[in-house]
Amino acid sequence: MARLSSSPFARTEDKVAWLLQRFPETRESDTWLAIRFWDHFNSSQLEDWDRKDLTILFDLEHFETLSRIRRHLQNTLSLFAASLETQRRRGIGQSLFDDFLAAHRAGDDEVRFYIDETRAGPHSNFFGIGGICVANWRQWEKHHHGIVSGRKEMSWQETIRFADIQDNNDEALRRYERLLSLVGQRKGGLLFVGYSLPMHGSSDRLLVSLFVSLINDALDRLRQQGCIRKPSRLVVCKEAEEGWDNLHLAILRDELTHLVPARSGGLVHLKEVIALPKGREPMLEVADLIAGAMQRRATRKGTGYKDRLVDAVANVTGFTDRSEQGALFHHFA
Repeated sequence: MARLSSSPFARTEDKVAWLLQRFPETRESDTWLAIRFWDHFNSSQLEDWDRKDLTILFDLEHFETLSRIRRHLQNTLSLFAASLETQRRRGIGQSLFDDFLAAHRAGDDEVRFYIDETRAGPHSNFFGIGGICVANWRQWEKHHHGIVSGRKEMSWQETIRFADIQDNNDEALRRYERLLSLVGQRKGGLLFVGYSLPMHGSSDRLLVSLFVSLINDALDRLRQQGCIRKPSRLVVCKEAEEGWDNLHLAILRDELTHLVPARSGGLVHLKEVIALPKGREPMLEVADLIAGAMQRRATRKGTGYKDRLVDAVANVTGFTDRSEQGALFHHFA
């Protein structure tokens, strides 16, 4: 801060700090930071730039250098903080990056579940959960990155939900089917899972039991198929629901902590149960489509757009094919 008051900007750090102090938008965006930096401190290079030749980027201050300095000033020195919303988004990105690094570290393999629940309404007794089990996250995370990138390329900010699909909306249906196809292209190492049953009265506590049963049965299937041969960690991801999570998430964690190792002979242990907003995780959106299609097929059959999506889900998951080893589906009558 002392250098900022008298510095002739001899150091790149001082230049970046000056920009962060003077131009608030540079605190929120590394792109804006680079534009401001190049405009103020690389002006001579820009004046000589042939607009058809992008090799000028070699002469400008590197984007990565500016970003790294900005992170040092904001995160380590606590100067020129970004808005709370920007900090939140960056925190999410860092969390995803940490997951990526963790997948490459030495240690136990990791089995992941993405599961969503579905209920047919107050006048129906249908209740179920459905989703995806990733047999080995450390091997499969590169495919997950492709699905995340594909979801962003759809330029659709709204969260994808089966219940929201409307008839005569071809564009929305194509996006739903596109997300399913991204998963279908990467089916190796996936087990599609779905359990449903008649429900009478409150289903909150029943949901815990259904989660535990489905997860244990799926782990049994993976062991039978030779997908789990050495110690593995278990991660379960579900949609965040504040009311249910406050009452039952700790119970779910406790039961999985005790029952999974006992059922697997000590081969699998719970790492964590994560409750995430559905829009933040495309695999939870896919789980929503799977669970919603389960309900639709069981309670109402027709020829509308949702029924077309039901067929797409069936084709990807193999739920209707009893010989399909990559699916674990059952309706308990």
